[in-house]
Amino acid sequence: MTYARARLFLGITTVGSMVTLCAVALFLRLPQQFFSMSPNNIADTAKGLTLIFGLYAAIALPFDLIGGYVLERVFKRDVPHLVSFVYRLVRGIIGQGAVYISCGLALIAMHTRFGNIGVVVMFATLQLTLIVCQLPLAMFVGGLKRTQDGLSGQGPYGTGGVTGILGSETVVLPMHWESVLSSDQLSVMESRRRYAIASGLRRNGVLLALAWNIGGFAISVALAGGAGSVASLLTTALYFSLTSFVGLLVLPKPSQNAVLQTDAGIINSGNRDALVASIRALASIQDDEDTRHSAVQLIFHPIPSVSLRTGMSTNGTRQFAAWNAARLAIFLSWAGLSFVSRAVHCNVGRPDVWVLLPCD
Repeated sequence: MTYARARLFLGITTVGSMVTLCAVALFLRLPQQFFSMSPNNIADTAKGLTLIFGLYAAIALPFDLIGGYVLERVFKRDVPHLVSFVYRLVRGIIGQGAVYISCGLALIAMHTRFGNIGVVVMFATLQLTLIVCQLPLAMFVGGLKRTQDGLSGQGPYGTGGVTGILGSETVVLPMHWESVLSSDQLSVMESRRRYAIASGLRRNGVLLALAWNIGGFAISVALAGGAGSVASLLTTALYFSLTSFVGLLVLPKPSQNAVLQTDAGIINSGNRDALVASIRALASIQDDEDTRHSAVQLIFHPIPSVSLRTGMSTNGTRQFAAWNAARLAIFLSWAGLSFVSRAVHCNVGRPDVWVLLPCD
């Protein structure tokens, strides 16, 4: 089994386990059995949310250990020292926990005052806040550092990204790319992201990610009967984790289209050779998987395979495209306490990409 296939299998197992546990918890009505259905004071609410996140972290821990340490050693990848890995993992868990508990408190408080409509509005507001704060959060949760030369602290699978609200975007490139790409290739990769912004593809990705999550959260609140207590918010989060899982299956396709359209834009500018060389060089330090089965590509990979991208014509694809929608939606699902937000194959066990997930 290759490294890429092993990570994919781990991601499928982790997501499948989380989704199954969410469904079982809903079927058995576990939130109502273990948590209060009535609004509590802020201290008791915070305790309840802390307990929930602690349980989530404990369930996710074996998968984190496998994804962030065991697989790296087995396949002789960029193996972190065990102490360093544990430190980064604990830091990431604490950082994500702080965000989840803060979002939970805000959602419950808003529901108490304004009901279901108010809590959905708060959820949308929290998502926008996460977009604005994505880069600082990536540094806080993942231990990353921003310098004039780029973003340091991500593993070879890290890609930086585009952060910020529409109209004030920031293009961030990882520093480790300087060791594998030439100056011309780095320039092309930066140009790709600026093209994604200028063409509206990044805008489409942000709007699609926001809309998908808002729709899923609204449905979840309705199914849970509200979110005004720890029990009802947990029920909402369990339902929302299921709608987020559906997003993992639906959103990769428009994300793939955006990658191909962006590549086509760069090819049309006369930079095909530098683009192809960059794609191959970066693939070699990531999963190193040139081709994929069409079904695997369609469902599990928002970024097309190397063979698909390097064979792209100047026309790209005319289908609806939304740059990075799939993986941005995963990060933004933190606002609704999703339990599959760090279970996918690209970020399980990797706190350095929990906030700024790998993109093209």
